[in-house]
Amino acid sequence: MAVWYALLDGTQEDFVHLKGLFPTSNFAFEEIDGKFALSAPVFSRSNDRDSALDAMSELIAAINTSLRLSVRSYSGVDLNGAVERREDGTVISRVIFAGGVASDDSFGAAAVSIAGSIGRPARSKEERLVSLLGRVPEIAGVAREMTTRPLTWSAMNIVYESAKRLASTKTTPKARSNDHRCLVDRGWISEGQSNSFYYTAKHWRHGFPREPVEAGVVEMQYDDATVLIGGLFWRLVNHLEPE
Repeated sequence: MAVWYALLDGTQEDFVHLKGLFPTSNFAFEEIDGKFALSAPVFSRSNDRDSALDAMSELIAAINTSLRLSVRSYSGVDLNGAVERREDGTVISRVIFAGGVASDDSFGAAAVSIAGSIGRPARSKEERLVSLLGRVPEIAGVAREMTTRPLTWSAMNIVYESAKRLASTKTTPKARSNDHRCLVDRGWISEGQSNSFYYTAKHWRHGFPREPVEAGVVEMQYDDATVLIGGLFWRLVNHLEPE
């Protein structure tokens, strides 16, 4: 049986994180042609070379996003090429991309299908996010906002509003958007944190002060806001994609 491997460019530190934070995903790692090579079950389910390459691009994009949100120092890996190899090591097909292909923007079926490859023990948060990225389009958008560097008030506000909609149990889109209590009621943030963040972000989210912070509300400091929204994002992941 032939196996497809994605050939990746990246730092040794990033490869350590990739190997260590997806323990139940049935990834296989090799060194091929002097490159770090990753094989995943979804690659072998592809019907032809083009579909295998698409699956690689989608999965690496999701992995990059997940690890950037989990590991502050992670810079990302690029898809340099692909090799199809028999069990005896014979190479059947080889594709090399000049300059490599940055895999950062597209999530799809390959990301979703990682869930089918995962058994026990419980999945890591990085694995669950990869699965979620391909299954819930709005999460993919929220994750892109979270990878903004530096994280802006506008991006954090989008994450806050999206978390509110996705966590709400209200029955209509308008009601979910207006469900200002759901995050507090779930115990994800306090009422004071909710008010402080909401009015501070409203003040700063256009890149410069627009409206005065609501009277009686303590303005939230930027560093406190990044910690709050980062924690809120992972609570949302846990809610939508349990272990």
